[in-house]
Amino acid sequence: MKGLHFDDIEVGYGSRTVLRGIGAEALLPGTVTALIGPNAAGKSTLMRAIAGLLPIKRGAITIDGTRIEKLRLRPRAKYVRYVPQTYATSARLSVYDAVHVAARAAAPDEAPRDIRLAVATTLERTGTAPLADRMVCDLSGGQQQLVALAQGLVRPAPVLLLDEPTSALDLRNQLEALRLLRDAALRDRIAVAVAMHDLALAARHADRVILLSQGAVAADGTPDDVFAAPECGAAYGVELAATRSGSGALLIEASLP
Repeated sequence: MKGLHFDDIEVGYGSRTVLRGIGAEALLPGTVTALIGPNAAGKSTLMRAIAGLLPIKRGAITIDGTRIEKLRLRPRAKYVRYVPQTYATSARLSVYDAVHVAARAAAPDEAPRDIRLAVATTLERTGTAPLADRMVCDLSGGQQQLVALAQGLVRPAPVLLLDEPTSALDLRNQLEALRLLRDAALRDRIAVAVAMHDLALAARHADRVILLSQGAVAADGTPDDVFAAPECGAAYGVELAATRSGSGALLIEASLP
């Protein structure tokens, strides 16, 4: 079975359960899935659990037919890469070195020449090549987010998870980042899942949308189906209207009830 499949996932912090009975059909290679939902719906918790940063209390996580929920972080990295929302590092690394470290960690047996080529290519694709010699800790929040994106893309695993990867980016860079993710999904045949708050971006750039609400899956399907579902507006406490523009783009309008 190709792609990422999670079934009956239960995750919590101590005695508090955040996700209960979470399951979905496989997230397929070559596709981008937007994970949406209001604050505290469990989006980041689900991603961290799949990445192995949080233990699951119950359920199964399968990637390309392999059960990974009990794997430790290093062997799990062969199957899934996770890019958090905020870039945190105490080491003074240049942008080049930060991406190089990520590439080496993802492919420790790869030839040094191939690693260097992958780093250079990724820096160019993500627009971070001009920053290569700068220290990551000296960059703006948006620039750091682009570096984190480069780290996730330099040697992607079969599943790439990104938590709010556009939150600190300006409009152009938001569109560029989402185009990069779309290109990577198709080029590398990976399943990309992106936690997002911007419903307009999710509507225009995702193949599939999964709506989380109160720790459960409230809706799952195409952007047209999910944004037209009454559960979507109810989850956010707003009234949603999904329409098509003259160019065919899906537009989302929200208003208070």
